[in-house]
Amino acid sequence: MIAISAAATAARTPNKSAFSAIIAQTPPTKRTIAGTMKTIGGTMTTIVATIKTIVAPMKTIGGTMKTITAPIRALGGTIQTIAHTGTLLANRAMQTCAACFALVWVVLAIATSAQAQCVPEWQTVDPGTTSDPGTNGRVYATTMWDPDGPGPQTPKLVMGGTFTVAGNIAANNIATFDPATGQWQALGTGMNNEVRALLTLPSGDLVAGGFFFQAGGVTANRIARWNAATGQSAPLGTGMNGIVHSLTTLPSGDLVAGGVFTTAGGVFATNIARWNFVTGQWAPFGTGLTSGAVLALTTLPSGDLIAGGAFTTTVMNANRIARWNAATGQWAPLGTGLNGPVWSLTTLPSGEIVAGGDFSIAGGVLASRIARWNAATGQWAPMGTGMNGIVYALTTLPGGDVVAGGAFTNSGGGSARIARWNVATGQWTRLGTGIGGTVYALTAMPNDEIAAGGSFAFAGLVYASNIARWGCVQVACDDVDFNNNSFFPEDADVIDFLNVFAGGGCSTGPGLCNDIDFNNNGVFPEDQNVVDFFNVLAGGACP
Repeated sequence: MIAISAAATAARTPNKSAFSAIIAQTPPTKRTIAGTMKTIGGTMTTIVATIKTIVAPMKTIGGTMKTITAPIRALGGTIQTIAHTGTLLANRAMQTCAACFALVWVVLAIATSAQAQCVPEWQTVDPGTTSDPGTNGRVYATTMWDPDGPGPQTPKLVMGGTFTVAGNIAANNIATFDPATGQWQALGTGMNNEVRALLTLPSGDLVAGGFFFQAGGVTANRIARWNAATGQSAPLGTGMNGIVHSLTTLPSGDLVAGGVFTTAGGVFATNIARWNFVTGQWAPFGTGLTSGAVLALTTLPSGDLIAGGAFTTTVMNANRIARWNAATGQWAPLGTGLNGPVWSLTTLPSGEIVAGGDFSIAGGVLASRIARWNAATGQWAPMGTGMNGIVYALTTLPGGDVVAGGAFTNSGGGSARIARWNVATGQWTRLGTGIGGTVYALTAMPNDEIAAGGSFAFAGLVYASNIARWGCVQVACDDVDFNNNSFFPEDADVIDFLNVFAGGGCSTGPGLCNDIDFNNNGVFPEDQNVVDFFNVLAGGACP
């Protein structure tokens, strides 16, 4: 590319004095050239504005190219005439005034504006691992984990399940991935059986629950703690005598574990128990929750505990869901409960509770596999038309929206196996084309991204083995050598871009020009492609 002088660079911002200074230092003949080129630049600015006006109807009419091809072709002809004149003048100017040649691009830079291009789509968790971008077995649990809190380490995504390989490393049923560094890491020697639940503690330590009885080479019955400071696993007492399905913490700092067991640390505790980190002891919650597993747990802002699962307790008539009152130390039902198992729970910023599972009625109201409990009114309510399959996972995003994952293929407007509930509109929305298998775990990641784990090979159209990420992808613009003749910048690139945009051919030959999705955001034809093309042509960055 031709070098742009310091004066011309300064002229990228509208500065009449800088422009006048360039002209004043130029001989009469050169001034005439510069004046003519300024006129050309102004004409080009008008053309860019006209292009945007022409392209706007394209979006409205859904890309009916035939109705706007003629105006764009005519406009392309006008640009060809002007650009040709500009080339002749530029050739003369280059011999005496390199700065004058830059003025056309300066005008274009001022005339165009940059807008960030960000396309939400499914991605592998680690784009750098192409051999097996994920795990070689199911992922049942995910969580974000910052080992050193405010320290220099970056937050990591933790996944647990039943696998022996994660990304490009060997890892037994538990592994971490650092999105900032792209590094996979095993946690010691891992677990000797599947991990079903994960939880980050305020201290920075990590707790895992499942069906294992060894963690990091030490005995740990169904539950273990990873010490972030020492990099070692440790048991929590003598653990449980049955599988741990769910974990949460209370405001007091106590850890709560739910699952299918009758003892915790040698103490009688039916399917639910709490661990006190100060005393190092397990304790029951009253008489526990009998007649079925505790599959999901969540903590309310008040400090009360919500447990969901397959249990039915006749003592308090709690069907598949119950509330532990921290003040009274008693269990209580949530209305008449649900008529099928609860597999997942999440709490909204409002304090409402969302339950997902395999039920069709919540509190006497029709609610297909997902429902919302309003503590203020004491009522259950459906969420749209719900899902046509089990909801295994729920998470709440920072903005209050809810994401549901599971085995469903229809969610009343959402995508297959995963959908997002917009709290503002009260509607389910799609996350691309969904996921090609069952989703068992969901975690909100930074920057409004979502991690989904489960049993699948594809997320959207991307090969992602059992773990995938939905989020914003910054796309890169094509280069300005649109016709790929190795000469740029040149008027032919502009002419070919507009001609191909209008449905015409490429001057260098069929198929040799780039496609018209210049900013590679997957949306075309659109006015932003035109704006971005001229912005990059003028020396600007790809938005």
